[in-house]
Amino acid sequence: MRPSGAFPPFQVTLALILVLLLLWQNHTIRTLSAQVGHLDEQLRDVHSNSVAVEEKMANRVLDIHQKMQSTDENMKRAMILLDQHSNDLKQAISKMAQAPPPPPPPEPKQDTELNIAIPPDSPVYDKTAVVDLPHCNLKVSMDAVSMAWYKYYNDRGLYKRTMWAGAQSLQPPLDAWILQEIVFEVKPDLIIEIGTFTGGSAVFFSHMMEIYNTNARILTFDIRDVYQNYLSETRGPCPKCIAANETSLWKRVDFVQGDANTPENRALCRDRASKAKTVLVNIDGQHLYEDIKRDIENFHDFVTPGSYMIVQDTHLTRLYDHKPYAHKACEEFIATHPDWYMDRDREYLVISAHPMGFLKRLK
Repeated sequence: MRPSGAFPPFQVTLALILVLLLLWQNHTIRTLSAQVGHLDEQLRDVHSNSVAVEEKMANRVLDIHQKMQSTDENMKRAMILLDQHSNDLKQAISKMAQAPPPPPPPEPKQDTELNIAIPPDSPVYDKTAVVDLPHCNLKVSMDAVSMAWYKYYNDRGLYKRTMWAGAQSLQPPLDAWILQEIVFEVKPDLIIEIGTFTGGSAVFFSHMMEIYNTNARILTFDIRDVYQNYLSETRGPCPKCIAANETSLWKRVDFVQGDANTPENRALCRDRASKAKTVLVNIDGQHLYEDIKRDIENFHDFVTPGSYMIVQDTHLTRLYDHKPYAHKACEEFIATHPDWYMDRDREYLVISAHPMGFLKRLK
């Protein structure tokens, strides 16, 4: 028997189920409410971020617009300046077109004492050039300095004491500098030399050739043996000098004892010159007018265009007795050979024993 007032078991079970359903429903509602609240917060954040992005984009667009306006203004100003410069350029061109032509170049100066033309911008043989030395209470012309130096140098025999690579070299020091400039610039593969004497110049030329062409040669002539010249002329004033033909540089030298102007020796020169690409002639034999004139006439044809015929010791005329030494022969040759000229620029160091002696062939 069921007690009076008691619920049947199925009703209790049903009640429990209903209670559980109500609890579950309540929990579900709270969970969904929390999720809805979270989503609402996210939506608010998205909205806030979108507003910020829109503001940044708007600011960026405004900045770009302002920069475009500034660039446009700069371009306008640049075009205005360009127009102004264009007008200035047109005016300058117009003035240049209306300007008179430039004056012709000045005529070469003339050395009346030697009767030679001097380039307008050449410092050599400018007898008006005076060096002022106030601390020494002196004023002296460069021409006087040059001639006084050579008078001292020659009269005291200082040229006999100078050496090159151990061999006596009679070449004045400043002219030796100029010669190496010429030889290295022209780069002759054959040098024909008239007047070997003790062989110092041949050694000098050989040394230059060793730098630019070890196959280049020197063909040099003298009426006396080079070693005999050394024994008689060198050992006294230059006891430290050695014989030129005993130096290692002599290997490039072909010495011929005899007069270079004989038919046989001229034929030898012609044959050697025909096989060479570039030929330079160095005339340093007898310095009297007749001898130099003959040497020039007989050997100038061997010089190749662009190269030189160097006539040495042309300064002797002014240094001593004004006899017609080498300078007159050079002057007469240039006057009758328009394809040659005196390269006075080679005298830029002013002090030279070979003024007017650097003769260059043009063609």
